[in-house]
This record gives sequence, structure tokens and C-alpha cells, in this order.
Amino acid sequence: MGFYRGFTAYLGEGEDIVAIYDRKSRTPFTGLVPAYLAEKLSALNGVLAGSPEAIVPCIIKGESTFLRGIIPEEFTS
Repeated sequence: MGFYRGFTAYLGEGEDIVAIYDRKSRTPFTGLVPAYLAEKLSALNGVLAGSPEAIVPCIIKGESTFLRGIIPEEFTS
């Protein structure tokens, strides 16, 4: 269930959150989205913050989890 909860949370299962992913990929974790889109989307009217991310499912000490790579300045805004 750890991967499932992380998967749905990553896709934007929450109010006022939009996740952009490659619809041609088998999962959001295996797709590629050009990084320039984060900058373009952040400039749209009504967007409060945007953060490009890289996410990798993994197992640490026998527990399923995700390693999430972010740009701290963008993520915390």
C-alpha cells in the first residue's frame, strides 16, 4: 500500500494541485516531461507555485517508499 498511496498523492490527489506527467508512459515514474514546462506553467495566471520534480520508487529497510528530488527554492515557495 505504500507505493499506491505515494502514487496517488504524487498525481495530485488533493485540492488545488495539478500534476503534469507523460501520458504516453506506462506510469508517471517512467515518463519524461520537459523541464521548461514548469517555468511556463508557473507563469500562468492563478498559479501560486510550481516545482519540477523527479520521483523514484524504492525500498529502504524493507519498506516501500519514494525518493523525491526537488529544487528546494521552488518547492518551498
